[in-house]
Amino acid sequence: MKYEWHKQFHGTVSDPKFTAAAEIAGSEHSRAFAVWIGAADFASANQDRGSVHSIDLRILAAGVRLGLDEVKRIWAAFIELKLAKAVSAAALRTRRYRQRKAEQARQGQSGQK
Repeated sequence: MKYEWHKQFHGTVSDPKFTAAAEIAGSEHSRAFAVWIGAADFASANQDRGSVHSIDLRILAAGVRLGLDEVKRIWAAFIELKLAKAVSAAALRTRRYRQRKAEQARQGQSGQK
């Protein structure tokens, strides 16, 4: 069985930025974190890998089992705190890394250096 996954930084679960977003949104740290993980998962699996541009907050809300209004407030707080761009930026770095590795592997297979 192949496992699909994405990386998280050490300390992500207790990052105070999620507490700040939750306070802005009138929510809780754990709920903001759930929205973040849902968005990161979306960005990682998105055809436009690394982008949250096409995220549907209705689907995200259903996926993390939260009300749409709360998810919208949390997402707005992420934007205010410039965290929404951070999801895309982290996933984009991973995408570029994978592209470089794939290109290196192709060059190695063809005998090019």
